[in-house]
Amino acid sequence: KTIKEAYRLTAVGGVFISISYHKPRDMMRWLKHPAFTWRVDHSELPAEPGGHLPEDRKGRYQANHLYVCHKDTYDDPERFRDAWARLLDRVQRQPDTDISDEEDEKKA
Repeated sequence: KTIKEAYRLTAVGGVFISISYHKPRDMMRWLKHPAFTWRVDHSELPAEPGGHLPEDRKGRYQANHLYVCHKDTYDDPERFRDAWARLLDRVQRQPDTDISDEEDEKKA
């Protein structure tokens, strides 16, 4: 719902910026979902001064990722409403599954 609100509030020609520990393979599934028409740029942010990166529970470094979402076009309100309704329904029915499972669901 946070991404939906960010999308709704971003004006055409505007950008939404997100800084996250989530890797691109996870975030891009959401940011590039058909419910949204963003053009998304990604950058891995450099380490903290002194070269230190925080570690996750398994001792792997966790880089911060910058996602810049450009809203370049006007939306078709009906397309957005339909795509958002399908996404919300799927997340509510299967909250613990990954959005990448959506393709598997379509094939079934």
